[in-house]
Amino acid sequence: MSEAHRIQEVVDTFLREFLRPLLTGGTVRLGRAIAPGVLDTATLSASTDADSDDALRDALHDAAAEFVPTRPLVWPDRDAMALALACHNLALLTDPMLDRAFARGARATIAEYIETLTASAAPVRTRGSALIRHAIVARFLTLARTDTVVRNWAYTYRFYGRAVPARFTAWGGVRRVRMQTQRRPLDALLGALPAALSAAELRAAIIARSPVTRILLSDPQTFRVDPTIAAVLSDQALRGGLVRALLGESPARAAEAVGAALLHQGATLRSGSGSEPALIRATLLFAFELQATALLGRGAPISVGTPETFAAVAAFAALIGTAEGGELAELRSLDPDDLRVLRNAAIDARHRVGKAAFEVAHTLVLASVGPTPSALASTGERALSPALEAAP
Repeated sequence: MSEAHRIQEVVDTFLREFLRPLLTGGTVRLGRAIAPGVLDTATLSASTDADSDDALRDALHDAAAEFVPTRPLVWPDRDAMALALACHNLALLTDPMLDRAFARGARATIAEYIETLTASAAPVRTRGSALIRHAIVARFLTLARTDTVVRNWAYTYRFYGRAVPARFTAWGGVRRVRMQTQRRPLDALLGALPAALSAAELRAAIIARSPVTRILLSDPQTFRVDPTIAAVLSDQALRGGLVRALLGESPARAAEAVGAALLHQGATLRSGSGSEPALIRATLLFAFELQATALLGRGAPISVGTPETFAAVAAFAALIGTAEGGELAELRSLDPDDLRVLRNAAIDARHRVGKAAFEVAHTLVLASVGPTPSALASTGERALSPALEAAP
C-alpha cells in the first residue's frame, strides 16, 4: 500500500469511526494516534465514504442551526479539522493500553501531536467556522467511557471502554459471573493521567480555539473578552443565539460572567492600562443582549445580587439611558412597544444598581466609543480500540 493510500485510510477511519458518531450520537472508536502530517490530506482529500460525508455535513448544519439560521457550511474546514484530530488524540491519551511497559513513551508523542494540531487552528474568521468548531469541541467534551469488571468464581477481568466478549459471560449461573459497569466522564479520565502530560492544559488549549464554546462555558471567575471573543459577540445574529442558549441554561451565571468581564475592563481603565474600545463595546453589547432578551423574551429582568450581576445590569442601564449608548443600532429595529419596555427597565435598573455602579458602567460606555470591530463573515458557511460514547 502506498503512503498516500495509507494516509487516506487513516482519514477515512477517523471520519467514520470517530467524527461521525461524535456528531450524530453513538459510540466513537479510537484508532492509532493521528500525526499532524495527516491534516492536509484530511482537509483537501475527499472521503471515500460518501455516506459519512453527508452525515457529517447534516450534523454540522443542524448544530449550527441551533444558534442561527445558516446556509450550508463549508466542510472540510482546515482549522476545525485540526481541532477534531486533536480531540481524537486527547481521547486516545486516556486509553489504559498505553500503560503497558512498551507503550508508555507513546503518550508523550501523542501529547506533542495534540499541541501541534491545536496550534494549527488559526483564529476564527467566519461565522461558519466558529459554529463548526463548537459543534466538534462541545460534543467532544461530553464523551464518557464505560468500564466493565467481570468476575467469576476464579478470576476478575477488566474491560476499559471495550465490549465484553461473550465467552467471559457464558454459563453465568454455573461460573457465578457478576458484571459491574462504571461510566467515567472524559474530564475524570483526563484528570487521572500523569501530571507530566498536562492533559488539563491540552484540553483548555482546544477550548481556547473555539470561541463559541468558551462563551457558552463562561466561568464568572475567568471569563474575559479578547479579540476572538469580541468578533463572535459583534456578530449580531450569533450573539443573539448564544444569549438565548445561555439564558436557557443559567441566566445568573451568564450575567455574572459578562459582569466579571466588565469589572475587569473597568479595573484596567482605572489602572491606566486601558482596554481596546472594540473589546469594551463587544462586552457591553453582550450585557445589553442578555438583559433585553431576558426582558422581552422571558418577561423577567436579570436579577442583581453579586458585584458581577450589578455590573451587567448597570451596563444595560448605561447603554439605554445615556446619550452615548442611546444610539445603538440594535435599538433602531425594535418595535416601539419593545423599546418602551427596555427604556422603562433601564430606568428601573439604574435605581436598582445605584449611582456608583452606574457611573462605572457609564465610564465604560464612553470608553467604548471607537472603531467598530469587524464581525465574523457569514459567507455560505455558514487491535480492539477503546470506545467512548457521545451524547445522543
